[in-house]
Amino acid sequence: MKNLKDYFVDYDDSKRLHQSDYDEIRDKRDKILKELSSDERVITSFSPIVLGSAKLLTGVKYDNGNYDIDCGIRLNIKESERKNYSAKDCKDSIFKVMSRYRDPEYKTKCITAVYHSDGEPDFHIDFPVFAYDSDLETYYLANGKANETVTWEKSYPQELIEYLTIKNDDYRRIVRLLKVWNYYAFKNEKKDAKAPSVALTLETRDWFKNNIFSNDIDALLSISKSIKNRINGDNIFLTNPFTSENIFYKMDADSECVSIFNEKLDFLISQLQSAKNVSGTSIYDTCTKLRKVFPDFPAPEPEKAEKSVGTNTRYA
Repeated sequence: MKNLKDYFVDYDDSKRLHQSDYDEIRDKRDKILKELSSDERVITSFSPIVLGSAKLLTGVKYDNGNYDIDCGIRLNIKESERKNYSAKDCKDSIFKVMSRYRDPEYKTKCITAVYHSDGEPDFHIDFPVFAYDSDLETYYLANGKANETVTWEKSYPQELIEYLTIKNDDYRRIVRLLKVWNYYAFKNEKKDAKAPSVALTLETRDWFKNNIFSNDIDALLSISKSIKNRINGDNIFLTNPFTSENIFYKMDADSECVSIFNEKLDFLISQLQSAKNVSGTSIYDTCTKLRKVFPDFPAPEPEKAEKSVGTNTRYA
């Protein structure tokens, strides 16, 4: 008989990006990298770096299919020579090459290649552009929108990825579950009311570094409360561990977004607590309550539902 953790694992398996998904995206990524490496319009040589969920293996395939991976373009520019390279010219050169065969989006922190299926967005690849000194291992991000000022901004992508990396299946599953909640809870809300994925990952990483995992509900509940503690009135703040930047800077700039996020977070906490309260008596009732924050969460048939969560999973 299945215990409650089995249902969490099954749900995660239905939502996560699998190797076949990553392989498809990487094929598209490698084609773009090949185009860039052979085009003289790219100002200097470069090397790629895999970032974000693709590196951490925390990617989620949402029901609209619009999932993504991040691949940094590290332009080989010595720190002593960086002043001789315009951040805008460097970023523009990448954008022009990518525009030859597709219609990329020029965003503040990256250039995005969007791929469609049946006329709808299927997945996208984000390409942040860095000036990279391989000897000093320093990164500067080309930061700014098209037709606006683009500047070199000190960045720490390698350090952040290493900081967030924990080789633990429970850790990765909890990150993905929070990202699934984040997507469904805010899919019809203002864009900036949704939490940045890196914020959810940071909170989960810090929890796993300071706590022993016992079960999914307790971990999700504790992490959600930690995020709740980031909210102070109309403001929400979480510092990037390597810069002074507020990870929630977009949300923090709009008090309405903070209010929406706070309301949705309260509902998540209340439903997790409700699910925990019945988890020792009925897996079916627990799964039913979890469906209010995790759509399509699996559950046993009522007449077949176990009356306990199993001896190998603790739900205090």
